[in-house]
Amino acid sequence: MQRKSDRRNSPTGVRRTGCNLCFAGWGLFVLSMFLPAIKFTTMSSDDGFLTGGDTFLKGWECAWMVLHLLWPGNWSGELGGNLYWGSFAVANLLLLASPLLLRKSRMGQKMSWLIPALLMLATLDVCSLVRGFDGQPGFRAWVASFGLVTAGSLYLLKAQKMQPVPTGTPTALRPRTADELAAERELENYLRTL
Repeated sequence: MQRKSDRRNSPTGVRRTGCNLCFAGWGLFVLSMFLPAIKFTTMSSDDGFLTGGDTFLKGWECAWMVLHLLWPGNWSGELGGNLYWGSFAVANLLLLASPLLLRKSRMGQKMSWLIPALLMLATLDVCSLVRGFDGQPGFRAWVASFGLVTAGSLYLLKAQKMQPVPTGTPTALRPRTADELAAERELENYLRTL
């Protein structure tokens, strides 16, 4: 009987762990789009007095704002700031496309490392925003989703690189011997009489 730790370290166990991490990350990403992500204070002077209030932006509103930076003509201010904020839009698009990209990378052996590497860069980019930023639950869930999908993609890459564990049964079909063919015919004749 195989121990539980052996099953977890098998290619199938590692692949299952990677898939579970990715699914959790994608689910958390979707959830983060509906949670409040950023709080800011608004000031208005409609009646001559300054009044302020806290306003919360949901994750999808933040994603939409940074996505607008990718369109020509929407850049304002300095180039570095626009590239920095626009990189989050690229990271969001990469995470949205990651289910298809990971599935595609599992089929090809040569560039299978590229998607986990890009996800790792996107995660580092997202984590650069964490320092000194007081985010709401949606922001924290958004950052965690990148970490989970990146960890899952690394597990999937590891599972792809692992050699299958020998089971004692041949993996390739071999020609049947004369005795095996005779036994198969005998079994078929017996089953026909039933």
